[in-house]
Amino acid sequence: MKYILIFHANLNYAYLPEDRYEFVIRKSYEMTIKTMARYFPETRFVFEASGFTIEQMAEKTPDVLNELKQAIESGQCEFMGSPYAHPMLPNFPEEDGKWSISFSQDVYKRYLGIQPESFWNPECGWRSYVPNQVAESDYKYLIGDFEAYSRSVDK
Repeated sequence: MKYILIFHANLNYAYLPEDRYEFVIRKSYEMTIKTMARYFPETRFVFEASGFTIEQMAEKTPDVLNELKQAIESGQCEFMGSPYAHPMLPNFPEEDGKWSISFSQDVYKRYLGIQPESFWNPECGWRSYVPNQVAESDYKYLIGDFEAYSRSVDK
């Protein structure tokens, strides 16, 4: 059996004052990236972060952002995207969600030099338009939750 590790990094939901962001980045995100590189170099993993989180990493810890970029470039890490501030997409009008996803894509291109293929759907929130929002933002894959999906469609 193969195991998939998806590390979820989202400073916006941490409810921390901004002066604690660097602490979280270094003690959690940096530690994760370095641990995978040092102790599990053959193990592939996924690192998901909101556009907001990537911007904060670029501003406060560019060295950690470079470590993430190296992990991506080496092929050990697949980067997974999400909406900019990681909102639950069904809680907002469809157009606002599309904007948040596209805005995040721009951040990833600017700071990571990539456009992720996989998308983390915050809290696996579901509405009929969520897959379209994600597809229209050029993602190939969407993380979903069968229970949320099955409750949203007719029998």
